[in-house]
Amino acid sequence: MIIQVENKLRIERKTSLALAEKEVSFSCVMEEAQKRNTDAME
Repeated sequence: MIIQVENKLRIERKTSLALAEKEVSFSCVMEEAQKRNTDAME
């Protein structure tokens, strides 16, 4: 029983880490796009 709970927590932690990494990479992509837009405007 305790092992199941620990496994569930471990999986949830992995999932949240993966989601956080996706959000970070996405925001980096958005920043790059904004830089390119400002470069193109100048």
